Amino acid sequence: MTATAPLLPILRHLRHALQPARLRIGIGLGEIETPTNPDSFWQINGPAFRLAREALEGLGHTALPRTRLRLHLGSGFGHGHDAEEVHRQAERRFNTLLSLYDEIMRHWTRRQWEAVAVLEEAGTLRAAADKLGIAPQNVHKRVQAAGWGSIQEAEKLVTGELNMLLRTCYR
Repeated sequence: MTATAPLLPILRHLRHALQPARLRIGIGLGEIETPTNPDSFWQINGPAFRLAREALEGLGHTALPRTRLRLHLGSGFGHGHDAEEVHRQAERRFNTLLSLYDEIMRHWTRRQWEAVAVLEEAGTLRAAADKLGIAPQNVHKRVQAAGWGSIQEAEKLVTGELNMLLRTCYR
């Protein structure tokens, strides 16, 4: 099993699409148990769903947009005290990054959200500026003020770490 979907960009796009809603997102990384030919989505269950619910409950009652991840390291990871400690540390690293990621984006203005989305789609400052009808320098100012470079690095790091975890734990 290998993760191919970039988790953080998906979350970012979801938050952007549903603005001004302040989403609280719980992510469960674990196995999914599906009956053969389920009649509905509601018949699908397993540790991934339980962990997502626990992650969401772990956010408390804050009205702020927040994301939390709970994970279950599969049988390929091993067992015992050392495995449990590595598991706790991995979860802690992910949740620290998610917290910082959420905090940066929480302060984005409508124009920053727009500039980031258009730049990501257009690929260059010039093309984004043309689509937005503003100067490239203004696109640059907006994405720089949004911390876009840091957001991109966090997205790459989390995607790579999740891919590595999945390759190691779910063989």
